[in-house]
Amino acid sequence: MRTPTWKQARLFTHLVAAGCLAALGVTTAMAADTSTGSIEVQLQHLQNNEGGLMVHLYTTADGFPDTPAKASIKLYVKPTDTSAHATFANVPYGVYAVAVCHDANSNDDCDANFLGIPKEGVGVSNNAKGFMGPPSFDKSKFTLQEPSKLVSIDLDY
Repeated sequence: MRTPTWKQARLFTHLVAAGCLAALGVTTAMAADTSTGSIEVQLQHLQNNEGGLMVHLYTTADGFPDTPAKASIKLYVKPTDTSAHATFANVPYGVYAVAVCHDANSNDDCDANFLGIPKEGVGVSNNAKGFMGPPSFDKSKFTLQEPSKLVSIDLDY
C-alpha cells in the first residue's frame, strides 16, 4: 500500500472539513424548518362559569369543528369570570383552526338538540359563522408563523 503524499493528505483534510461544514449547514437549515410557537386562545362571552371548555386544535378540515377525535391537540380549561384562556405550546409553524365548546354540564360532550344544533356555547377561530351548518375550516383557519399567536373567540349560545 502506498503512503499518501502531503499534498494528497491536505486535500483529504480539506474535503473532510468541507463535508462536515456542509452537513452542519443542512442540519441548521432543517432546524430552521421545524420552528415552533404557541397559540394563545382567549375565550370570551361565556354565559357562566360552570363546567369547562373543550378547546380543540385542528390541522385539516377533516372532522372540523365537531369531531374532537380528529383534533390534533385537545385541551380542557375551567372558565373564570365568564372568560377563559388556553395555550397550545410547542406547536410547529403551519395552518390551524380552533374549535371550542363550553361543556357547562361537564359530561365531556358538546350537547346538541335533535337537529344537531348545539345546546351549549360554541365558537371557532376568526369567529367564523356557518350557513345552515357549522363554519368551514377555510373560514376558521389561521397561520402560525411567529413565536406567539393570539386567537380570540367569542362563544355563541
